[in-house]
Amino acid sequence: MIGRVLLTAAATVAVVSGRPRTGVAQSPATPPLDHSSSVTGRVLDGNVPIVNADVVLSSMMEDTTSVNTHTDSSGAFSLRRIAPGVYRLSARRVGYEQSAVAIIVSANANIIDPIQLHRSAQLLDRVVVTDPTGKPARYGSLSRMDEFYERRAHGVGHFFTRESLDSAGPSSLDAILRRVAGVHVSTGPNFLNVQFAQCRAALLPQQRGGSGATHFAASTDTAGSFALVVDGVMISHAEIPEMLASFNLSQIEAIEVYRGPSELPMEVMGNACAAIYIWSRVIGTAAPRPPKTDHARIHEPRLLAFHRRRP
Repeated sequence: MIGRVLLTAAATVAVVSGRPRTGVAQSPATPPLDHSSSVTGRVLDGNVPIVNADVVLSSMMEDTTSVNTHTDSSGAFSLRRIAPGVYRLSARRVGYEQSAVAIIVSANANIIDPIQLHRSAQLLDRVVVTDPTGKPARYGSLSRMDEFYERRAHGVGHFFTRESLDSAGPSSLDAILRRVAGVHVSTGPNFLNVQFAQCRAALLPQQRGGSGATHFAASTDTAGSFALVVDGVMISHAEIPEMLASFNLSQIEAIEVYRGPSELPMEVMGNACAAIYIWSRVIGTAAPRPPKTDHARIHEPRLLAFHRRRP
């Protein structure tokens, strides 16, 4: 006999190598799963493709069955060798809320509607950027006070910031200067004279001829004189006492005091024994400007006149 098979209700008779074999009837074997299906689609933000989004397809019947891929430059993805069934398809990307849908995968190719992702609000850690010189953030990109804070960071000299001047309460420039050891201040009706212990001379008021007018004699010894720099401009020696007397603290943003040659900034070395730098108040920064007193209103026109006279 050649390969003849006889089937009855009770038994199967098979012919193997020309010899029949009788056995117990068995159920037909379970057909293998069909993994020929595929799922394709796109992940978008409106009409904009989302690149490198993570796409996961997980079976809703078996928790352990899942496949994943990533979107390409056009936001497209493709999952292949998928068995038909019910699945959960999810997409996510950093900066977006996750989106998930339930789909039924049928045989062959399955093209789904685009998955839309919506941007999520990201709570970032607070980042505090500090200036290495200690320059307050209120100045922003304003560079006017940079050199003050750069010199202050070196730690040589005496510095009064806007905060320290405001905290001084009702005060005056001569009271602030008296806080610096080795600085001696004398005042008159229209002058404020400063002497430094490390220097040998000072500008003193003198009577000019028979007119009775007061003028200030500049020392011929530069080693004994001091420099006054206002907003980066050097003031002539003869104008210093009257200029200092014209200032009110409400007009001043910052003060630098250098008591002797060892403390002097490079730009005044060789021209003076000591130096005072005064920076006028910066308008428009966050800290409120104190209201002007009657004294400030009296002297401000004179201060502006000094600025106009200087070349």
